[in-house]
Amino acid sequence: MDISVFLWVATVTCWPSTSALPVQERRERRGIPPVIPKPLRDPIENTGVKRVLQEGDIYVDRRRNAVSVFEQTWFTRTIPFGIDPSFDSHDVTEIQLAMQEIMSGSNFCVKFTPRTTEEDFLYVTKLDGCWSAVGRRGGNQTVSVGDGCNKKGIIMHELMHALGFWHEHNRPDRDNYINILWNNIILEHKQDFDLTNKSQTLDSPYDYLSIMHYKANTFSRDPTTLDTITPKSSLVDKQSLGQREYLSDNDKVRIRRLYQCNDTTCPYPNIMNGFADGTNLSVGSRIKFSCKSGYMLIGNPDRICMKNGVWSGAEPKCLYRPVVLHYCNFDSMDLCSWTQQIVDKNQIKWTWWSKETPTDDTGPYVDHTRQGAPGYYLYMESSDPARTGNYALLTSLAFPVSSGLCMSFYYFMYGRKVGTLEVFMKQGPYPETSIWSISGNQTAEWNIAFVTLKIPYIYNFQILFKATRADSPYGDIAIDDVLIGRCQDLMDLYNPQGSLQTILTKPADGTINYKFGSDSFTFYKLQS
Repeated sequence: MDISVFLWVATVTCWPSTSALPVQERRERRGIPPVIPKPLRDPIENTGVKRVLQEGDIYVDRRRNAVSVFEQTWFTRTIPFGIDPSFDSHDVTEIQLAMQEIMSGSNFCVKFTPRTTEEDFLYVTKLDGCWSAVGRRGGNQTVSVGDGCNKKGIIMHELMHALGFWHEHNRPDRDNYINILWNNIILEHKQDFDLTNKSQTLDSPYDYLSIMHYKANTFSRDPTTLDTITPKSSLVDKQSLGQREYLSDNDKVRIRRLYQCNDTTCPYPNIMNGFADGTNLSVGSRIKFSCKSGYMLIGNPDRICMKNGVWSGAEPKCLYRPVVLHYCNFDSMDLCSWTQQIVDKNQIKWTWWSKETPTDDTGPYVDHTRQGAPGYYLYMESSDPARTGNYALLTSLAFPVSSGLCMSFYYFMYGRKVGTLEVFMKQGPYPETSIWSISGNQTAEWNIAFVTLKIPYIYNFQILFKATRADSPYGDIAIDDVLIGRCQDLMDLYNPQGSLQTILTKPADGTINYKFGSDSFTFYKLQS
């Protein structure tokens, strides 16, 4: 790629002002971090920063950052970006050169492209210090290139964080290669030297020359005389640690491995009783789906070929329209006429959300339907101001009574202490009755529930979802893709090959667990 062409394209696409950036409702929860306090002894280290930064230059907004989490990489391998127009021409050139070297190091598998309308993008701006979040975070994602940070190597370091890379010295196997001199570390920065299980080694050796390595005296109480890191091998010069000049050979290999650059296409996505509009099957391409007349599309109508050679989102399927009583993926703000009314002081509202929930170590990364923008879901926020026993209640419109009805939906219940998700049925003057419930941590994935609707009365019926908070702020509960229809058709929809297999054990909660033979959904639960 001609560097002069790249520089010109990126320069002319800088926004006229930061105030012109699109403002989204959820940005308040995830947006630009507060200004970092001064003074800063070293712009690479950001010494003296508290709460905002982890490991010196990683912005942590109480989220999960992990290169091992697929949803937090840029799964089309394309990273849209904007550059703050307050940078002078020298700074802009250094930013663009940093992007160019990363692209070149990946053999142009990973690409930085000027943002047009993309919802997820990097915005390189000039705040205090040098820092970035780790991986794709959703929406307007800040990379700070503050005073003293405007050098290509430092910028590459921060962009590597944004791609999904942690620091080299925090690798789980680092104690085989370096010594951490704990007594020499500034007290408030000792946590920055902790081992992490959040990073992958990507089957690559420990790399003293990685652009992601700390210097030998990073966060030292006396940088001129005291080291904080020393190599175990006498063959390694400690002065080589923490270089900010170039990507090492291992850095380049890791980019290509993390972004699975050997995978170049996705298989052609057939859809029974429907159509796939598009012939480009390469990574980053998009295909739209539709159904024949008389059929309804269930699942993701717009899929992207991801970097692992798999199409994004839930596999779309066409269901015969007369057998579908109701379907909602919550992508529309009207919530398909589901409503929530506050009836007592313990009640809180479901939140309509896209991407990750704001609290660390709980909640989904993405919606179930689309696995990212512009997909939405509903969740109950368990952190402040929510309290123990608070609950969120969601009520459907009234449905006509019919025999042989079932309901499926997806739920996400992950965290240190998760409360209860319960489903009720309400008919006419009769009180609502519980027809399904589950409590506690159900692993960090979307699970599917399948509920037989036993309708005892002649009145139209309503479905209610109730999520109750446990005594912990780490217990978000989310739902997505609610479908009501004939039982056999729903079974066929999720089990087209007839590969559903019963697990012999029956839990005490009265549900029967089933497992898909080859489906990625893993489990669903059927009310007996």
